[in-house]
Amino acid sequence: MPGLFAVSDTLQVHFSQGNLQYRASTDTWRFALSQEAVVGMENEAISPSNSDWIDLFGWATSGYDHGSVAYQPWSTSAIGSDYYAYGLANYDLYDSILIADWGYNAISNGGDEENRWRTLHGRDYGEWNYLFNVRSASTINETADARYIKAMVNGVYGVILFPDSYVHPDLAALPVHINDPEVFFGLNVYSGCDWAAMEMAGCVFLPAAGFRVETTASDMDHGCYCQLTISAVAMLVISFSVAKNSMPTIPIFAS
Repeated sequence: MPGLFAVSDTLQVHFSQGNLQYRASTDTWRFALSQEAVVGMENEAISPSNSDWIDLFGWATSGYDHGSVAYQPWSTSAIGSDYYAYGLANYDLYDSILIADWGYNAISNGGDEENRWRTLHGRDYGEWNYLFNVRSASTINETADARYIKAMVNGVYGVILFPDSYVHPDLAALPVHINDPEVFFGLNVYSGCDWAAMEMAGCVFLPAAGFRVETTASDMDHGCYCQLTISAVAMLVISFSVAKNSMPTIPIFAS
């Protein structure tokens, strides 16, 4: 995507065109064909022979045998220790030789070569925290350092990220409740046409893609996004609930 987003004092990244997806029957990774596209309840078909796409993955399930018990993208184990990166409880996905990160794969519509993409990382929420709460950004609708809003895009709830430098399209409604994690997602509603203009201007959308426990998927009122770094609190750094209108003050792929 064209927008640049600072994730530290010295680094800016681009985000992918959509959430990561996998098809087991052809061993193919791809990015979703649009930023708001999610697989949803069809994730329950997860298996080694599934011919449909999935987009809800366990920790460190890159498909590379890096030392964990559950390393395949179709892993459904409920045992936390099965997912240890490189088989070690205190290892992050980028420790050792990087292959535990999903982004290490050759992603068919993302350049189709290994080690081109990565997930955000950093202790104490590192890059995610900087993205949401620290970086300098443009002024939008009289809000300085406008970084994100909760929104509905083309009928899908989620979070819109504004790039560091951004000019809001004239034909799209001005965003409200910017940088506010406690408001209803439906206060900012954008059509497909609105979103096409905002996307072209550099915005990124993190959809409420749900979550999966073993082979049971949730409905699409939750968004759960990971980091590469193990945290004493959680590996899910952004977790929002549409039903409860909630998102932590400190909350997928970056190149």
